[in-house]
Amino acid sequence: MIGTVRTAMGRWQPGRWLRRDKLFWLTTVILIGLLMGQQIVAPSKRVLEAFAGLVLVAFVLRLDLYWSLCAFLIALPFPTRMKIGSTNIVFIAILLSVWLMRLALRQVRPVGKTFLDTPIIVLLLVYVASFWNIRNSEFLWPALTSFYGVLGSIVLFYLVVNFVRDDTSLERTMIVTQVSAALVIGVSLMGLLFPGITIVPNWIQTGSSQEIDISGIRLGGPFGASELLAEYCALNLPIQFLLLVRSRSLSRRSMWAALILLTFVIQIATVTRGAFIALWIGMAYLLFLMRKQLGFRHIAISVITAIFLFVALATFITARTKAGSILDRLTQTTFVGYMPETRAHAWSDAWEMCKEHPVIGHGPFYPLRTAAGAQVLWPHSIFLYYIYITGWIGLAVFLFIVYKMFRRSLSAASRRLSDPHFSKSALLVLHVVLVIFMIDQVKLEYLRHHSYQFFIWSLFGLLVAATRVAASGGAPVEPKPVEHGRHRSFEGWRGTHPRPEGRAVQGPLRP
Repeated sequence: MIGTVRTAMGRWQPGRWLRRDKLFWLTTVILIGLLMGQQIVAPSKRVLEAFAGLVLVAFVLRLDLYWSLCAFLIALPFPTRMKIGSTNIVFIAILLSVWLMRLALRQVRPVGKTFLDTPIIVLLLVYVASFWNIRNSEFLWPALTSFYGVLGSIVLFYLVVNFVRDDTSLERTMIVTQVSAALVIGVSLMGLLFPGITIVPNWIQTGSSQEIDISGIRLGGPFGASELLAEYCALNLPIQFLLLVRSRSLSRRSMWAALILLTFVIQIATVTRGAFIALWIGMAYLLFLMRKQLGFRHIAISVITAIFLFVALATFITARTKAGSILDRLTQTTFVGYMPETRAHAWSDAWEMCKEHPVIGHGPFYPLRTAAGAQVLWPHSIFLYYIYITGWIGLAVFLFIVYKMFRRSLSAASRRLSDPHFSKSALLVLHVVLVIFMIDQVKLEYLRHHSYQFFIWSLFGLLVAATRVAASGGAPVEPKPVEHGRHRSFEGWRGTHPRPEGRAVQGPLRP
């Protein structure tokens, strides 16, 4: 026994084991562990923001750009405010810079043109032209900040289109969006169970302090707005249902079913009528598109189950939590003419303001106070919002973008959620998501929040990417061959990360 111990001790050489690289990583792990423990006990906004920023920058510089995009999509709903908008713009700029550098070095290839290039360029030009009508110097910087957000959203759209090139990456990206959604639902759930709690001061808040009446609160989640959170849930529910249907293992089905249930609970706790109406119309439209595959019996069972689940959960949440009653809001809705009572004042005031500059708008900033200091409500309609900031021209261009996506996705989508090509099933769901979005935007504006618009344009990017992948039959989207002269490291490459020169390509490469 003693001899065995001596032999082992003789073989153990501390100097060899504690080499510089291992010592560095050991020290790094210990320091990160201590930092994380200290932040769990007493979280600091600046420390956590800096740590998250370093992680994302490390992803961009060290990993494949596709995985860097996935990391950004997960963190997208939790930015911090900056003078130029939010940290989302900074990380998108870093992603774009690295990608452009690799394009310049001919290490990657773009996928080429999309069917939205021309209207997007026109929309940006209308935004630039709208600055002409900014007469108040105090509005110039907020307008520039809003424009940076729109520009960053469009850049994110093109990054998604270029990095998602086959069925595998499309499915993986949609799963990543639901990882992000799960974080949003988790934060919102904490606000429902512990109203008023703040996870990280001045950064990650539960948004559960907005009172509507004596009946209870409305959840706002990380967005701080119950209407945006309700629409966020409504847009993610069809995607979650698609992933549930296509799951092959019991564990994955249980996971997606649990996420669907929690997302539905959070949407009920927002006590927002418009998102529910849009969701019901969208799901009814989905059943209509799938009517030949489902049949009347399956459709009837689905409708009855959904209604029962909604009533049961709404009753339970109202009785067991401090959330208001969505059933009361639905049944007690009144109208002023053709407008709901909660929109009549906002729509009327916004319309009068839109008449001032109806052609190119007032510029990309919507003030919440008049020049005299009076309080002004949000327009509560993306149509009125676009008319105010970019005029009728900007609204027409945006509606044309939506029309192009609607038409392309409808023609290329499958009528089954279990189609052999994931892209065709995904197009069916994303087509329905687009319908839900446009219905809900009648009484809401997605541009109101500095990070929510990035989520919307990422969905647009997924829809366009799915259209391209579906057109290629699920195979990787390969750009047209280009002569590169002596640059031979591109032959066969279709990803987003460079490979060593002369390395053979075996099988389909993923971005």
